[in-house]
Amino acid sequence: MPITNTEYCQVLSNVRAVILDARCKPEPETNRGRILVYWSIGKAMNVRISWGDKFIPSLARDIQAEFPGEKGYSARNLGYMRKFATLFPEVDVMQAPLSDLSWYHHQALMDKTADLARYIWYAEQTAENGWTRDDLVHLIETGLFERQAARARAIIERKHRHRNRANSFTTP
Repeated sequence: MPITNTEYCQVLSNVRAVILDARCKPEPETNRGRILVYWSIGKAMNVRISWGDKFIPSLARDIQAEFPGEKGYSARNLGYMRKFATLFPEVDVMQAPLSDLSWYHHQALMDKTADLARYIWYAEQTAENGWTRDDLVHLIETGLFERQAARARAIIERKHRHRNRANSFTTP
């Protein structure tokens, strides 16, 4: 079903309100503030499952016309916002460690992780270890999650073997 002008104008109005509201907040330029704004914009775009190919480029063009000179509202970035809001449909995205990461880190996580469990694991590790975005990408591409999971399985298996061996000595 094609988008109606009324539906488009409503989404544009909602996005405009999010941006204007963010300007009045004390922390709009912090990671947390930016993440919330981008999540809110993504959520506004997600009121409909499918908009068509021209929706995001049109929205980006209209936002940029309304807020000239402001960065972060390209079609590509709006696509990330929509994906981010899809991954995290509730505002719990504002909980650490997700709110501690830069938007640049989140873009890498969206591009490089296969599922939400990996996304959250890498986000936690990034926040805990202070990884740069480039560190994060390298560690994802070299399979750190998989190596850590294999290591954990090996430790558990060793414990079971050790326990079974100890039980075999005590059982007559």
